[in-house]
Amino acid sequence: MQKLMKNWIFTLIVCILLSVLSVLMFLDGFGVGDLYIGQQIIHILTAVTLLLYVIFAVIPLVARYRHKGVRAFLILEIAILLLTVFAQGFGSAVHIPFFSDMQACSVVGLALWLGAAMQLVRAYLVKGIEEQKQVPLWLFCIYILLGAVGVWQIVDPLIENRYFIFGIAVLALVFAVTFGVFTAQNRKALPKKPKKEKAEKPAGDAAPVVAELPVPAPEKTEEKVTAKPEEKPTAQPEQLE
Repeated sequence: MQKLMKNWIFTLIVCILLSVLSVLMFLDGFGVGDLYIGQQIIHILTAVTLLLYVIFAVIPLVARYRHKGVRAFLILEIAILLLTVFAQGFGSAVHIPFFSDMQACSVVGLALWLGAAMQLVRAYLVKGIEEQKQVPLWLFCIYILLGAVGVWQIVDPLIENRYFIFGIAVLALVFAVTFGVFTAQNRKALPKKPKKEKAEKPAGDAAPVVAELPVPAPEKTEEKVTAKPEEKPTAQPEQLE
């Protein structure tokens, strides 16, 4: 990941994508044109969050609670939540009345209400059974309060999807600026290339090279040396004694 963050091409691509996302979310938030990209993104995020809640929080309770009535209510809760997940995730293709038109806060309110109602039903069904742990009064009151808050959010959501869209747009803009700064820093950190020497002229434009032929050295004239005749030694007269 550190290598990618130091790659200016990667940071530049992420910066461009986040900038486009920010612009589209702002346009959808202000209602410019018929763009519903922001609404679809909010619905998809809501569906994914609710699905994770069902998998990691609700389904394990089926194995935890042994009472048949509680299990039946849990299965009903899971079915309603999965229907909401499908309606939120695929609402643009398959419209399900009420569930496809729910705001994000309304979905949270539905999950709160179903969870609180399940706990209240469980507290009523296991009452008087020694094997089951009794629900304390303060926890019972908290379940009632959570159920009331859930109904309130279903009927009148506190935060509309429009404000979530603006929040995502601002976050995308902040991250786009951050990646833009990373891109500039990574670009400056690149090693500088050595300057290339001036390119030589092409062979066609070069002046023709005249090959210099070696000048033959002048031949030395051999001087004829006339051999002088050898002088015969003259016989000296013998000296007379």
